[in-house]
Amino acid sequence: MTLLPACAQFLLSGNIYDQYFVTIPPASGAEPTGPVLWSLSRLLAEAFREHGIPTTLTYGITHGGTTVPGDAETVARAERILGGVLKDVAPARSLRELGELISRISEADEPIALIILSASRLVRDVTQLSAEEFEFYRHVDTTARHSQPVDQPHSDRSLFNPVVWVLDSERDVPRWFALHNEALRSIMLPLPDAGERRALADRLVPQLGDRADAGLAAAKILAEQTAGMPLVAVNRTVAIARDQGLGPERIEDAARSYRVGVTDNPWRASYLTARLRTEVAGMADDPVPGSRSVLRSRVVGQEVAVRKALDILIRSATGLTAAQAQASATRPRGILFFAGPTGVGKTELAKALTRLLFDDERFYVRFDMSEFSAEHAADRLIGAPPGYVGHDAGGELTNAVRLRPFSLILFDEIEKAHPRILDKFLQLLDDGRLTDGQGETVYFTESVIVFTSNLGVYSETEEPDGAGGRIRVRRPTVDRASVSYAEMAAGIEAAIRQYFVLDLGRPELLNRIGDNIVVFDYIDAHTGERILELMVRNVIDRVRQEHQIDLRISDRAMQRLKAVCLCREALQLGGRGIGSILETALVNPLANCLFRTSYQPDDKLELELELSQDEDAWSASLSRV
Repeated sequence: MTLLPACAQFLLSGNIYDQYFVTIPPASGAEPTGPVLWSLSRLLAEAFREHGIPTTLTYGITHGGTTVPGDAETVARAERILGGVLKDVAPARSLRELGELISRISEADEPIALIILSASRLVRDVTQLSAEEFEFYRHVDTTARHSQPVDQPHSDRSLFNPVVWVLDSERDVPRWFALHNEALRSIMLPLPDAGERRALADRLVPQLGDRADAGLAAAKILAEQTAGMPLVAVNRTVAIARDQGLGPERIEDAARSYRVGVTDNPWRASYLTARLRTEVAGMADDPVPGSRSVLRSRVVGQEVAVRKALDILIRSATGLTAAQAQASATRPRGILFFAGPTGVGKTELAKALTRLLFDDERFYVRFDMSEFSAEHAADRLIGAPPGYVGHDAGGELTNAVRLRPFSLILFDEIEKAHPRILDKFLQLLDDGRLTDGQGETVYFTESVIVFTSNLGVYSETEEPDGAGGRIRVRRPTVDRASVSYAEMAAGIEAAIRQYFVLDLGRPELLNRIGDNIVVFDYIDAHTGERILELMVRNVIDRVRQEHQIDLRISDRAMQRLKAVCLCREALQLGGRGIGSILETALVNPLANCLFRTSYQPDDKLELELELSQDEDAWSASLSRV
């Protein structure tokens, strides 16, 4: 309000749809009433009144003009100032009529203010104004520049009759209108701070129960859960809790309902607790097929990685994610960084975690970060900004989380993304939210975030190609046979730290990942044999499902598969290397053999494999047993 002697018009944007916490001084001899919540219009009208402008008129393009407050005295004063036309200030049939109202307000001899509500919707596109729209803004611009202060009654002050434009964004008026105009000021209204949210929470939470200790804790949680939101979010969260019959101890559930629009909370479901307990018990079983552990049955030979991932899940399910931080309630449920060689089960473990948590792999969302190596590719994640092609479509990441707030999101090979794109994860990991290209906030507080990386595992060198040239060769950085798992894991973690701190210059991103780095081991011959057996069993199960026959692999054929699938070159490529060779040596010849062979449902067949003399082609034969 200090600008009223200097400026005729104001552009208000930012937190314009909120309610505002106001402390009203008590009347003489009366008891204090405490803070109250006011709308922006009432807040401005009261502020104008305190500064000598007793009459405030609000105007909306759809409902016309009204005074704030709407008592008879204020209405009569407004009609006198405007020449008895307040009752005729109906919704504008044209911008010209609104321009005339602005002129009457600005040129009035008595103090009066005008608040134009929803001013962003006066025209369709401020970058392509029609002749009428251009004339309107030009008229208002001229009015602002030629306005004169009005003497205040019973005071030696002179103030402009203010015209306040309430905008979604200051870009919703023509650029030339807002620039280089000393009679106009643009003001951004901030979101409430933690103290304001806590003060309102302290006042509202007692409505949910009488327990003082529960109320104090609930008010603190509510203030944390509504971080980055307006005060109206605090009010509506309590309204949801009241409507659902939730006490102060369940305020977090009400906040989640308001934030993501989902009432049921899988993280509190009894079935999830039962699954995790079964999983913990299964970790004590021998690592053989039939183990009760869902994770170990799908990810073979990664005992340390599976156990650490399970620990983080249990921490998430018990609500202790980042419990040491004051504002932990706004972070994602879990953060995992899977590091290690290719083909060792990083992606498979992410899928297994999704199945364990949500019993449905549709809740698994994967992004191949090699597709985001260009800086502009960030638009695919959060959506293009206004004015660009595809703006209305939204972002792939934000749309997926908006559709399924409870999900596991995998960012595969994170080091291949452009560094500027990695900056998006700072807010996501710390505050559990992102703002999409349309300006909407999407919350990740119920999601599990998983990154995968090959950092520290391979190194590239140039070597002679035997023909006088040089080629780039990718080799493992350590010889697993000569170092322990702990030494290998320490080396990989050091390489990850060097990448984020020195190479990338993003130590803050590493800090948000914290101690959630899970290092996967190389596939050795013993583990490779177990993976091969699981894959062969999958092939047999598929044959039974598709063709209703019982297939058996002969001992001789199995030995041949082990010889080719468990060679050093295949093991270096992990499970994918074994699967690729198995497809060539078993699946392809088996498919051809089934295609040529006549068989009956429930037949029992034994498969034999042969490798041609030039060792280039496999063939299969089936015999009844």
